[in-house]
Amino acid sequence: MNGKRLYRFLWLDEIRSQTRKGVLTNQAGHLAFVLAVHYMNGSNEAWPSQQEIAKDMNTSIATVRRALEELEQHHFLHVDRGHLGRTSGNVYRLENRSQ
Repeated sequence: MNGKRLYRFLWLDEIRSQTRKGVLTNQAGHLAFVLAVHYMNGSNEAWPSQQEIAKDMNTSIATVRRALEELEQHHFLHVDRGHLGRTSGNVYRLENRSQ
């Protein structure tokens, strides 16, 4: 297993642990899983739209935004937000909490 793939599994395991402890909500844990699927591009970046994430999670965009904010606040995720007029949307990067 390559290092980036192993890192994703360790990242998800820590999120699962924090969700079970009640530090993170179930929605944040579900969002992390959805993003991990999108990370299968060979990097620790993903760029699905919030609409696509909401569809994958079977929830609203408002719930997706709250879960994104939660993962950011707990330093599990860094979001480079797209800008109006740009064709690209947000880029989601795994955060290394040990740094």
